[in-house]
Amino acid sequence: MEEELNKFAKYLEGSMSEKERLAFETEMAENSEIESAYQEYVVKQQHLDDRVNKQNTELPNEYKRKPPTTIVLFVILILTLILAFLYFGKFFEKPVTPEQIYASEFSVPAMMLKTKGTGALTEYNQRGFEAFAENKFDLVLQLLDTIGTEYDPAVQSQILLAQAISFAETESYEESTAYFDFLREKYPHMNATANWYEGLSYLKRGEVDQAKALLKRIPTSSSYFQRAEEIQGSI
Repeated sequence: MEEELNKFAKYLEGSMSEKERLAFETEMAENSEIESAYQEYVVKQQHLDDRVNKQNTELPNEYKRKPPTTIVLFVILILTLILAFLYFGKFFEKPVTPEQIYASEFSVPAMMLKTKGTGALTEYNQRGFEAFAENKFDLVLQLLDTIGTEYDPAVQSQILLAQAISFAETESYEESTAYFDFLREKYPHMNATANWYEGLSYLKRGEVDQAKALLKRIPTSSSYFQRAEEIQGSI
């Protein structure tokens, strides 16, 4: 139970690695009890945060420490200097293009897939994921195939993601959009990942509004949320 709570906490905070996050999202997709337990955990954490905030706002005045005047002045001075630096510094910054943001952010996601036993990959799919890890996207599209994976959502969802990304990277954008849409429809737990990578593909094309619309849909519980917020503020 303690291990499960630790996993919930890391996922909610967005501190999981890419491999851990994909594995956990796949686990929730396959096990409704775990997904329900996670949702209950989120609600409890929200209630706890609300109680703490309420208690802090209700403290009597005599318990609220007043900082010395010198410290207040020092803090004001530091904040003024920071604001001045940010204000005047922006005139000397080189504008960052959507294409540059894409280039700095894009990397293929790690895939948590079995090579032996039940749910193991076919030889072609195994080779396809090896090509995906090496950014050989044309080869990925030749090798990966979802046929026979209908009853193995962990395998099928990640094949669909790899195919959608590969279509985008080979500039087959209509096919990429269709695969991302199908992935979101069939595997809702993959929505954040699909929105992140499709948003990056729009940045690659310089289509800022479409990229922002997708990045805005990434939930706060996702490990992509913070970077998505920062990108929206910079373009």
